[in-house]
Amino acid sequence: MTKPIDIILSTYNGEKYLAEQVDSIVNQDYKNWNLLIRDDGSTDSTIEIINKYKNIYPNNIKLISDQEGNLGPALSFYKLLDWSTAPYVAFCDQDDIWGQSKLVDGLNMLGNYPQDVPLLYFSNVQCVNENGEEKGTPKIPKRICFEDAVVENVVYGCTIIINRTARDLLLIKKPTNILMHDWWVYLVITAFGEVIFDNTRNIKYRLHSDNAVGLQKNNLIKNLKKIYPFLGSLANENVLRITDQLKEFLDCYHTQLSIEKTNYVTDVLESKDDIFKRIELIRRGKCVRNSFWDSVAL
Repeated sequence: MTKPIDIILSTYNGEKYLAEQVDSIVNQDYKNWNLLIRDDGSTDSTIEIINKYKNIYPNNIKLISDQEGNLGPALSFYKLLDWSTAPYVAFCDQDDIWGQSKLVDGLNMLGNYPQDVPLLYFSNVQCVNENGEEKGTPKIPKRICFEDAVVENVVYGCTIIINRTARDLLLIKKPTNILMHDWWVYLVITAFGEVIFDNTRNIKYRLHSDNAVGLQKNNLIKNLKKIYPFLGSLANENVLRITDQLKEFLDCYHTQLSIEKTNYVTDVLESKDDIFKRIELIRRGKCVRNSFWDSVAL
């Protein structure tokens, strides 16, 4: 497969690791790529690093300038998605390291599916710390489906590759109230297309002190910490934001969504204020997450 692919990268104060990430893109076995970068208001040397690589690879690396300032990662990635014109789009974070075959692996798997269907490819990762030392591998998701995407995200955004059909679907109506771009992509594509999971660990995913999610030990104290916020007098902020994201999803796609999926999302939304609907969702076994304790918390 030699079709071009756009790699979209939103940067923000990424001077510490950015060069290592761009080097890993430059060294890909797959050479027909363009790197589209939007900076989200960096105040360090990120722009200087980008310009250095632009001068070396002027035909492959583009810095997209706009006057919109800091949008946050979700909306910044959406801006980049709008700029993409290639048959495929790969999502990229500023602080990871791609294995040489990352693009080849993803594009080969995507090529096995009809391209008129919205496709989302994502892979497993090798977790590393700030110094690049290995920290373990996440568990393989047990459930990859629309019902799961409604209540959690199992996709590593830095591994995502989508086809043009998926990109066009995502741009039907641009969302303004979403948790993260990778979760939104997972939700939309499970509703209308195919999700392809690859257990290959072809990205070194850098865990910082504030994002080491999923590798915590399953001891009682840590699991109780997940549940505790749900027991207070105020609803957990993330639960409220999931509700907002689902409302946004219905607003964007209600005319295309099947009756079955519309009813499921509506049931989840209404269950927030109705204990009997919550019990019914649990009884039906749909409204669960991949982890038992995460399901209890939800």
